[in-house]
Amino acid sequence: MIFIHTLSMLLKFSYLQIFKTLQIRYRLDIVYLQTLHTVMNKIKVHYILFVLAFLVSCKTQFGLVHTVESPGGEPIATATLDEITVTIEPFTEDTWSRIATSATFIDRSKSGRLPKIPFFLVVVENKSSYPVSIKEIAIIYGNNRLPVLTKDELKNHLSSPAYGFINSEELITLQRLLTYSGKIQKIDFSNDVIPYILPFIPPGDTHCMVVAGKWIPVNQRHFTVQVVIKLPGSEKIVDCTFVRKEYRTKGNHFLKSSKEDTK
Repeated sequence: MIFIHTLSMLLKFSYLQIFKTLQIRYRLDIVYLQTLHTVMNKIKVHYILFVLAFLVSCKTQFGLVHTVESPGGEPIATATLDEITVTIEPFTEDTWSRIATSATFIDRSKSGRLPKIPFFLVVVENKSSYPVSIKEIAIIYGNNRLPVLTKDELKNHLSSPAYGFINSEELITLQRLLTYSGKIQKIDFSNDVIPYILPFIPPGDTHCMVVAGKWIPVNQRHFTVQVVIKLPGSEKIVDCTFVRKEYRTKGNHFLKSSKEDTK
């Protein structure tokens, strides 16, 4: 009996020792994991700060800001002829962001880079009492007049997988605006537009479309987007002129004075 009692005590002692050992190891593991998590978070934060600092320093030292503006310095150009008003916005990163709110035009599950060729958002308001149609849109600079790219030409330009997030055919399809505040930057592409397949713009309607052109040479500071509107029995030409400018991220304007620019 004494032997059994002694053996029982030894077993209890062994179990207690094993349990305490496991507890200590468990606590050590918890402390290790917490420490590792803290260290990884610090590394992550420092890495993000390093990347941001690197990008900012690069932009500050070597970056250029490219802008396309109307001669009056606005980011859009508007022209009215009779009862037809045309508003054109050269694409910026902000324009792409607004377009991306609609999965119809941008596949948000994919990533890539923005195209280098110029894109424009064109809005046509038909305030007349008769239907009109867009016969042609062209880009004019120097002695050149180049029609905007067709669907096939644009697909060819955007054939790289880097542009796979852009649904090019849908992007340049004519859209009818269900509501329009008169401000092109306020268009909600996820709610305000529907595809339009008829070849004319009815009286009182406002339509929009995206067009793209070939690369404009950098030495061409001024260019015009020309919209040819077909009316019953006649045609109207609406021109929207733009000025391309470059600024240092630090320092003075690259170009000459505004007076010389508009010559």
